[in-house]
Amino acid sequence: MTSAEIIGATEVGGTVMVANTAMVARGSMLAAGTVVAAGSVVNGVTMSETTVLNSATEVDGAVMLAAGSSLAASSMLAAGTVVM
Repeated sequence: MTSAEIIGATEVGGTVMVANTAMVARGSMLAAGTVVAAGSVVNGVTMSETTVLNSATEVDGAVMLAAGSSLAASSMLAAGTVVM
């Protein structure tokens, strides 16, 4: 398994599938169309079912994306984000 840690702010150019988990750093922005799998935590709220974000969501608290999530193109990932 490989993982990637974002060193500087990075814009997602295409869909990024989360194979294991992703810890999204504060200051990131999840674009509309991001798929948040059940069991993920977004800004401190645990998602009970898989949800597609209808609008951009700024990360201002804890965000852990569970396996099956996907980051939509144009999401901005802050330094310290780790995708596994």
